[in-house]
Amino acid sequence: MKYTAIILSAVLTVALCCPPEEALYPCVCKKHQGSSYTVDIICDGLHNEIDLKNAAAACKNRHDVLSFVILNSVLNYIPQSAFEGTFIRAIEVQESTLFSLSDTEQALVGMEKTLESLTLIRNIFMGSWHWSKLKSLTKLIYLKVREIALPSIEKDIDSLNFLRNIDFSKNEISLISDKAFENFKNLEFLVLGENEIKEVKRNMLPNPASQLRVMNFTQNRIQALPTDMFDNMPKLTAFHIKHNRLLTLDEKVFASVWSQLFYIDISDNDLRCDCRMSWMMQRKFPLLTLGLCSEPPELRGKNITMLSLKDLWC
Repeated sequence: MKYTAIILSAVLTVALCCPPEEALYPCVCKKHQGSSYTVDIICDGLHNEIDLKNAAAACKNRHDVLSFVILNSVLNYIPQSAFEGTFIRAIEVQESTLFSLSDTEQALVGMEKTLESLTLIRNIFMGSWHWSKLKSLTKLIYLKVREIALPSIEKDIDSLNFLRNIDFSKNEISLISDKAFENFKNLEFLVLGENEIKEVKRNMLPNPASQLRVMNFTQNRIQALPTDMFDNMPKLTAFHIKHNRLLTLDEKVFASVWSQLFYIDISDNDLRCDCRMSWMMQRKFPLLTLGLCSEPPELRGKNITMLSLKDLWC
Protein backbone atom coordinates (compact mmCIF):
# COMPACT_ATOMS: atom_id res chain seq x y z
CA MET A 1 0.00 0.00 0.00
CA LYS A 2 2.83 2.34 0.93
CA TYR A 3 4.60 1.82 -2.41
CA THR A 4 1.36 2.25 -4.33
CA ALA A 5 0.88 5.62 -2.66
CA ILE A 6 4.41 6.69 -3.58
CA ILE A 7 3.94 5.72 -7.22
CA LEU A 8 0.54 7.42 -7.36
CA SER A 9 2.04 10.56 -5.84
CA ALA A 10 4.80 10.63 -8.47
CA VAL A 11 2.29 10.16 -11.30
CA LEU A 12 0.07 12.92 -9.94
CA THR A 13 3.06 15.28 -9.58
CA VAL A 14 3.97 14.87 -13.25
CA ALA A 15 0.33 15.15 -14.28
CA LEU A 16 -0.07 18.40 -12.37
CA CYS A 17 3.11 19.85 -13.91
CA CYS A 18 2.37 18.84 -17.49
CA PRO A 19 0.34 20.88 -19.96
CA PRO A 20 -2.74 19.07 -21.36
CA GLU A 21 -1.74 16.05 -23.44
CA GLU A 22 -3.99 16.97 -26.35
CA ALA A 23 -2.51 20.48 -26.51
CA LEU A 24 1.04 19.10 -26.70
CA TYR A 25 0.43 16.41 -29.31
CA PRO A 26 2.53 15.09 -31.02
CA CYS A 27 4.97 16.21 -28.33
CA VAL A 28 5.04 14.60 -24.89
CA CYS A 29 5.73 15.72 -21.34
CA LYS A 30 8.23 13.97 -19.08
CA LYS A 31 9.40 14.55 -15.54
CA HIS A 32 12.72 16.39 -15.45
CA GLN A 33 15.44 14.13 -14.10
CA GLY A 34 16.33 15.02 -10.54
CA SER A 35 13.25 17.16 -9.93
CA SER A 36 9.73 16.37 -8.79
CA TYR A 37 8.25 19.69 -9.75
CA THR A 38 9.57 20.48 -13.23
CA VAL A 39 9.07 18.76 -16.57
CA ASP A 40 10.60 18.59 -20.05
CA ILE A 41 8.66 18.76 -23.30
CA ILE A 42 9.97 16.32 -25.93
CA CYS A 43 9.06 16.75 -29.60
CA ASP A 44 10.31 13.83 -31.68
CA GLY A 45 9.82 13.69 -35.44
CA LEU A 46 8.16 17.03 -36.14
CA HIS A 47 7.59 17.90 -39.80
CA ASN A 48 5.82 21.24 -39.62
CA GLU A 49 6.06 24.48 -37.67
CA ILE A 50 2.37 24.43 -36.66
CA ASP A 51 2.80 21.41 -34.37
CA LEU A 52 5.82 23.10 -32.82
CA LYS A 53 3.94 26.35 -32.23
CA ASN A 54 0.97 24.52 -30.70
CA ALA A 55 3.16 22.56 -28.29
CA ALA A 56 5.04 25.71 -27.30
CA ALA A 57 1.75 27.59 -26.80
CA ALA A 58 0.66 24.92 -24.32
CA CYS A 59 3.68 25.87 -22.18
CA LYS A 60 2.81 29.55 -21.84
CA ASN A 61 2.57 31.03 -18.34
CA ARG A 62 3.86 27.79 -16.79
CA HIS A 63 6.87 27.92 -14.48
CA ASP A 64 7.03 24.12 -14.23
CA VAL A 65 8.22 23.52 -17.81
CA LEU A 66 12.01 23.57 -17.58
CA SER A 67 13.16 22.56 -21.06
CA PHE A 68 11.88 22.05 -24.59
CA VAL A 69 13.60 19.40 -26.74
CA ILE A 70 13.26 18.94 -30.51
CA LEU A 71 14.55 15.63 -31.91
CA ASN A 72 14.75 14.01 -35.35
CA SER A 73 12.68 16.73 -36.96
CA VAL A 74 12.56 18.47 -40.33
CA LEU A 75 11.54 22.12 -40.14
CA ASN A 76 12.06 25.26 -42.15
CA TYR A 77 12.78 27.20 -38.97
CA ILE A 78 11.72 27.74 -35.37
CA PRO A 79 9.01 30.44 -35.55
CA GLN A 80 10.51 33.51 -33.90
CA SER A 81 7.73 34.09 -31.36
CA ALA A 82 6.77 30.45 -30.73
CA PHE A 83 8.06 30.57 -27.15
CA GLU A 84 6.84 34.05 -26.28
CA GLY A 85 5.07 34.00 -22.92
CA THR A 86 6.86 30.89 -21.67
CA PHE A 87 9.34 30.57 -18.81
CA ILE A 88 11.38 27.78 -20.38
CA ARG A 89 15.04 27.90 -19.35
CA ALA A 90 16.57 25.44 -21.81
CA ILE A 91 16.06 24.74 -25.53
CA GLU A 92 17.64 21.72 -27.20
CA VAL A 93 17.60 20.73 -30.88
CA GLN A 94 19.20 17.44 -31.92
CA GLU A 95 19.46 15.33 -35.08
CA SER A 96 17.24 17.72 -37.02
CA THR A 97 17.27 19.54 -40.35
CA LEU A 98 16.35 23.21 -40.58
CA PHE A 99 16.81 25.90 -43.15
CA SER A 100 17.47 28.45 -40.42
CA LEU A 101 17.20 28.87 -36.66
CA SER A 102 14.54 31.55 -37.13
CA ASP A 103 12.26 32.99 -39.78
CA THR A 104 13.46 36.54 -38.97
CA GLU A 105 16.67 38.30 -37.93
CA GLN A 106 15.95 37.52 -34.27
CA ALA A 107 15.51 34.00 -32.88
CA LEU A 108 13.44 32.92 -29.88
CA VAL A 109 11.69 36.22 -29.31
CA GLY A 110 10.19 36.51 -25.84
CA MET A 111 12.89 34.38 -24.17
CA GLU A 112 15.27 37.29 -23.57
CA LYS A 113 14.80 37.16 -19.78
CA THR A 114 14.35 33.42 -19.28
CA LEU A 115 16.51 31.28 -21.59
CA GLU A 116 19.72 30.15 -19.89
CA SER A 117 20.83 27.20 -22.04
CA LEU A 118 20.76 26.50 -25.78
CA THR A 119 21.99 23.18 -27.17
CA LEU A 120 22.30 22.37 -30.88
CA ILE A 121 23.74 18.93 -31.67
CA ARG A 122 24.09 17.04 -34.97
CA ASN A 123 21.79 19.31 -36.90
CA ILE A 124 21.87 20.33 -40.55
CA PHE A 125 21.26 24.00 -41.30
CA MET A 126 20.57 24.48 -45.00
CA GLY A 127 20.89 28.26 -44.94
CA SER A 128 23.71 30.52 -43.75
CA TRP A 129 24.60 30.69 -40.06
CA HIS A 130 24.35 33.99 -38.17
CA TRP A 131 25.30 34.32 -34.49
CA SER A 132 23.50 37.66 -34.42
CA LYS A 133 20.13 35.87 -34.42
CA LEU A 134 20.82 35.07 -30.75
CA LYS A 135 22.12 38.47 -29.66
CA SER A 136 18.99 39.46 -27.72
CA LEU A 137 19.17 36.40 -25.44
CA THR A 138 21.29 38.20 -22.87
CA LYS A 139 20.37 35.82 -20.02
CA LEU A 140 21.88 32.93 -21.96
CA ILE A 141 24.68 31.36 -19.92
CA TYR A 142 25.45 28.14 -21.76
CA LEU A 143 25.72 27.59 -25.52
CA LYS A 144 26.54 24.17 -26.93
CA VAL A 145 26.87 23.91 -30.72
CA ARG A 146 28.28 20.50 -31.62
CA GLU A 147 28.55 18.44 -34.78
CA ILE A 148 27.05 20.98 -37.16
CA ALA A 149 30.23 21.36 -39.26
CA LEU A 150 31.17 24.88 -38.16
CA PRO A 151 34.31 25.72 -40.21
CA SER A 152 35.53 28.73 -38.23
CA ILE A 153 34.81 31.18 -35.44
CA GLU A 154 34.68 34.68 -36.81
CA LYS A 155 34.56 38.04 -35.06
CA ASP A 156 30.75 38.14 -35.37
CA ILE A 157 30.58 35.77 -32.38
CA ASP A 158 31.15 38.96 -30.38
CA SER A 159 27.39 39.60 -30.50
CA LEU A 160 27.12 36.84 -27.86
CA ASN A 161 29.76 38.20 -25.48
CA PHE A 162 27.42 37.71 -22.50
CA LEU A 163 27.99 33.93 -22.58
CA ARG A 164 29.78 32.18 -19.70
CA ASN A 165 30.04 28.61 -20.97
CA ILE A 166 30.78 27.71 -24.60
CA ASP A 167 31.06 24.24 -26.12
CA PHE A 168 31.82 24.15 -29.85
CA SER A 169 33.42 20.71 -29.84
CA LYS A 170 33.14 18.10 -32.61
CA ASN A 171 32.86 20.58 -35.45
CA GLU A 172 35.28 21.32 -38.30
CA ILE A 173 36.74 24.51 -36.88
CA SER A 174 40.16 25.23 -38.35
CA LEU A 175 40.33 28.97 -37.73
CA ILE A 176 39.59 31.22 -34.76
CA SER A 177 39.72 34.87 -35.75
CA ASP A 178 41.88 37.29 -33.79
CA LYS A 179 39.90 38.87 -30.95
CA ALA A 180 36.97 36.50 -31.52
CA PHE A 181 36.28 36.16 -27.79
CA GLU A 182 38.01 39.38 -26.74
CA ASN A 183 34.90 40.90 -25.14
CA PHE A 184 33.68 37.77 -23.36
CA LYS A 185 34.57 39.17 -19.94
CA ASN A 186 32.47 36.60 -18.03
CA LEU A 187 33.68 33.54 -19.94
CA GLU A 188 34.29 30.61 -17.55
CA PHE A 189 34.41 27.48 -19.72
CA LEU A 190 35.66 27.28 -23.31
CA VAL A 191 35.46 23.85 -24.96
CA LEU A 192 36.81 23.54 -28.52
CA GLY A 193 37.80 19.88 -28.55
CA GLU A 194 37.72 17.57 -31.58
CA ASN A 195 38.17 20.21 -34.25
CA GLU A 196 40.87 21.05 -36.81
CA ILE A 197 42.51 23.97 -34.98
CA LYS A 198 46.21 24.42 -35.77
CA GLU A 199 46.91 27.74 -34.09
CA VAL A 200 45.69 29.53 -30.98
CA LYS A 201 46.54 33.08 -29.96
CA ARG A 202 46.24 34.94 -26.69
CA ASN A 203 44.36 37.76 -28.39
CA MET A 204 41.43 35.51 -29.24
CA LEU A 205 40.47 35.60 -25.54
CA PRO A 206 39.64 38.42 -23.13
CA ASN A 207 42.58 40.07 -21.42
CA PRO A 208 42.34 39.81 -18.52
CA ALA A 209 40.36 36.58 -18.66
CA SER A 210 39.41 37.11 -15.05
CA GLN A 211 36.67 34.44 -14.88
CA LEU A 212 38.11 31.75 -17.16
CA ARG A 213 38.39 28.42 -15.32
CA VAL A 214 38.60 25.73 -17.99
CA MET A 215 40.02 25.60 -21.53
CA ASN A 216 39.69 22.46 -23.63
CA PHE A 217 41.50 22.00 -26.95
CA THR A 218 41.49 18.19 -26.91
CA GLN A 219 42.07 16.46 -30.26
CA ASN A 220 43.10 19.30 -32.53
CA ARG A 221 46.30 19.92 -34.52
CA ILE A 222 48.10 22.36 -32.26
CA GLN A 223 51.92 22.14 -32.40
CA ALA A 224 52.83 25.01 -30.09
CA LEU A 225 51.31 27.57 -27.74
CA PRO A 226 52.20 31.27 -27.71
CA THR A 227 54.39 32.43 -24.81
CA ASP A 228 51.62 34.72 -23.53
CA MET A 229 48.90 32.05 -23.76
CA PHE A 230 48.09 32.07 -20.03
CA ASP A 231 48.78 35.70 -19.15
CA ASN A 232 46.16 37.25 -16.90
CA MET A 233 44.12 34.12 -16.26
CA PRO A 234 43.95 34.18 -12.45
CA LYS A 235 41.19 31.55 -12.08
CA LEU A 236 42.28 29.01 -14.67
CA THR A 237 42.46 25.59 -12.99
CA ALA A 238 42.06 23.10 -15.85
CA PHE A 239 43.72 22.89 -19.25
CA HIS A 240 42.97 20.07 -21.69
CA ILE A 241 45.21 19.69 -24.73
CA LYS A 242 45.23 15.93 -25.10
CA HIS A 243 45.79 14.43 -28.56
CA ASN A 244 47.50 17.34 -30.27
CA ARG A 245 51.01 17.77 -31.67
CA LEU A 246 52.89 19.53 -28.90
CA LEU A 247 56.62 18.82 -28.88
CA THR A 248 57.54 20.35 -25.54
CA LEU A 249 56.23 22.22 -22.50
CA ASP A 250 57.93 25.59 -22.64
CA GLU A 251 58.58 27.33 -19.33
CA LYS A 252 57.81 30.70 -20.91
CA VAL A 253 54.34 29.43 -21.81
CA PHE A 254 53.36 27.69 -18.58
CA ALA A 255 55.28 29.55 -15.86
CA SER A 256 52.53 32.08 -15.14
CA VAL A 257 49.83 29.46 -14.59
CA TRP A 258 51.56 26.21 -13.58
CA SER A 259 51.20 26.63 -9.82
CA GLN A 260 47.47 27.40 -9.98
CA LEU A 261 46.47 24.52 -12.25
CA PHE A 262 44.62 21.65 -10.62
CA TYR A 263 44.32 19.57 -13.80
CA ILE A 264 46.34 19.38 -17.00
CA ASP A 265 45.99 16.72 -19.68
CA ILE A 266 48.80 16.70 -22.25
CA SER A 267 48.63 13.00 -23.06
CA ASP A 268 48.79 11.74 -26.66
CA ASN A 269 51.14 14.48 -27.82
CA ASP A 270 54.60 14.20 -29.37
CA LEU A 271 56.47 15.27 -26.24
CA ARG A 272 60.24 15.22 -26.52
CA CYS A 273 61.37 15.00 -22.94
CA ASP A 274 64.68 16.87 -22.91
CA CYS A 275 66.36 19.83 -21.21
CA ARG A 276 63.60 22.19 -22.37
CA MET A 277 61.35 20.56 -19.78
CA SER A 278 63.85 20.58 -16.91
CA TRP A 279 62.15 23.63 -15.37
CA MET A 280 59.32 21.35 -14.21
CA MET A 281 61.67 19.48 -11.89
CA GLN A 282 61.90 22.57 -9.67
CA ARG A 283 58.14 22.97 -9.48
CA LYS A 284 55.22 21.04 -8.09
CA PHE A 285 53.07 19.36 -10.71
CA PRO A 286 49.31 20.07 -10.82
CA LEU A 287 47.46 17.55 -8.67
CA LEU A 288 46.12 15.77 -11.75
CA THR A 289 48.80 15.73 -14.45
CA LEU A 290 48.41 13.41 -17.43
CA GLY A 291 51.20 13.10 -19.99
CA LEU A 292 53.77 10.66 -21.36
CA CYS A 293 57.05 11.15 -23.17
CA SER A 294 57.23 10.21 -26.86
CA GLU A 295 60.94 10.86 -27.32
CA PRO A 296 63.77 10.01 -26.83
CA PRO A 297 63.28 6.26 -27.28
CA GLU A 298 64.60 5.43 -23.81
CA LEU A 299 61.92 7.64 -22.21
CA ARG A 300 59.03 6.72 -24.49
CA GLY A 301 55.93 5.97 -22.41
CA LYS A 302 57.34 7.44 -19.21
CA ASN A 303 54.99 9.59 -17.16
CA ILE A 304 56.28 13.16 -17.08
CA THR A 305 55.62 13.34 -13.34
CA MET A 306 58.18 10.55 -12.86
CA LEU A 307 61.02 12.30 -14.71
CA SER A 308 64.19 13.44 -13.00
CA LEU A 309 66.80 16.01 -14.02
CA LYS A 310 69.18 13.29 -15.15
CA ASP A 311 66.56 12.17 -17.70
CA LEU A 312 66.34 15.61 -19.28
CA TRP A 313 69.38 16.45 -21.33
CA CYS A 314 70.04 17.98 -24.74
